[in-house]
Amino acid sequence: GTAVSIWPLGEKGVDFAWLEDGGMFWPINGGGRRKSRSVVTPSTSLSDIGDKGELSQALRGDTWDVMFRADNGFLAVSAGLDKELRTYLMKME
Repeated sequence: GTAVSIWPLGEKGVDFAWLEDGGMFWPINGGGRRKSRSVVTPSTSLSDIGDKGELSQALRGDTWDVMFRADNGFLAVSAGLDKELRTYLMKME
């Protein structure tokens, strides 16, 4: 699909999750045999997984799915408009 940036509304009720070794949540490859995979969230102990516990690391990953929860809703902004939105928001501060 079209690349978008996700902007959660509010600060409470927001969380993120990704696979420790990167990759996609779906489809699960492996020819019928499930490979064990670990899901990481910002609350995962960094001492256990090093920099894999950083959301910024997951967002920089080339083929990493990042799932999110936003209890108050969210905006999905086309990647082509992301820079313009960031510039506008910086002027508001």
